[in-house]
Amino acid sequence: PDGPWKFNFLNYELERGGRGAGITENIVSLLSTALEIAEQISGNAGAGREEGQYWELTKRQICRNTVDVLILARGKVSIPDLYEFIVTAPTSVEEIAKKSWQDRSFCYRCILEAEQRATTPRQRRDFNLAVTYFFDDFARLSDKTRSIVVSTVTSMVDMLNRGIGRDLLCSETNITPEAMEKGHIIFAGLPVVEYGPLGRLVQGILRHSFQLGIQRRNVRQSPRPVFFFADEFQEFVTSHDRLFQSTCRSARVASVYLSQNVPNIVAALGGNQKGQAECDALFGNLNLKVFHANSDPTTNNYASQLIGQTKQLLMNTNSGHAPDDWTSLVLGMGSSQASGGFSETYYHEVPPTVFSSLCTGGERNGGVIEAIVFR
Repeated sequence: PDGPWKFNFLNYELERGGRGAGITENIVSLLSTALEIAEQISGNAGAGREEGQYWELTKRQICRNTVDVLILARGKVSIPDLYEFIVTAPTSVEEIAKKSWQDRSFCYRCILEAEQRATTPRQRRDFNLAVTYFFDDFARLSDKTRSIVVSTVTSMVDMLNRGIGRDLLCSETNITPEAMEKGHIIFAGLPVVEYGPLGRLVQGILRHSFQLGIQRRNVRQSPRPVFFFADEFQEFVTSHDRLFQSTCRSARVASVYLSQNVPNIVAALGGNQKGQAECDALFGNLNLKVFHANSDPTTNNYASQLIGQTKQLLMNTNSGHAPDDWTSLVLGMGSSQASGGFSETYYHEVPPTVFSSLCTGGERNGGVIEAIVFR
C-alpha cells in the first residue's frame, strides 16, 4: 500500500495492446468480475434468487452504457468517474430538462463531451444507444428498481473509490502484466488478516487482471514460464478461474492454489449447484493434486473417488460345529464343517479414512508430514 506501484485495471484494459484492446464488453466483463469479488466479500454471491439473472443483466447494462460514454468523453475509464457518472444520472424524464440538474450533473457533462467526440459511424451508434438508455430507459424506471440498480453497482465499488483501493487500482499505471514476462515476481502485500475485505478485493482484482494479461501474450515472442501462487485460495477464487485453468497451460502458466478443503471453494463460488459445478470444472483442470491430513468428509471422499476403485480380491471363511447330542456339545465332539473362498469386487484404492490418519508433523510424528499425490 505504501509502495510506488499502481495499476489502473480498467484503464489498462482500454489502452493495452492487442486486437481486443478498448472493447467496451471486455472492460465491462473485467468490471463484472471485480463486482463478483465484492459480492463474495459481502456474502451475497450466489444468493439463488430467481430474479438474480435480471439484476445481473441490468448491472452489466448500466456499466456498459456508462463505459461507452466515458471512453468518448474522457478517453479513459476509472472507478471514480464511473461512480460519479452513475450517481448523477437522471432520475426522471422531467429532470433532464432542468438546468439545475444539468449544471451539477457529471453524467450530463460527459454526455455533452461525448457527443462532440463521437465522429465515426460506430461511435455515433454506440453513443445514441447510451443516451437513449439513460434519458429514456433508465430515467423511466420505477424509483425502487432504479435505486436497486444504482446501489448494487455503487455499493460494490465503494471500497475502490477511496483510500488504498483508489490509490492502487484507480489512479495511474506503472506496472503491468508484461513485468511478469520479463521475470519479475509481483507480491501483493495486503494480507487479508491485516487488510480484511480490502485486501481480498485488491488482491483478487490484481490476480484476475494479470491472468488475463498473461493469457493473451504471444508465447512464441515471450516464452518465459510464469506462475500464480495463492494461499487461502478460497479468499480469491472467481468464476473466471475455471476458464483460465482450461487454457493457461498453452500460455505456459503454472497455478498453485492452497485451501483447507473442497467446501471452502464451493462456498466462495456461491454454495449452490452452480458453485459446485464451477468448483468441479476448476478442479478438473488442475492436474496435480496434493492431499494432506484432513478431517473434512467431503474432501476425503472427493480424494478417494478421484483416485478411483480397483478390482480387489475378498477372502471369506466359514466354520461350524454340529453336535450329535447334548453330551457331544459339552465335550466338543461331533461333526464339524468349514468353507472358504474368494470373490472379486471393485473397492476404493485409497479409502476415505486414510486421509484422516496421515501424519501431520510435530514431535509425535517425528517431524514427518505425509501427503498423497494424485497426478
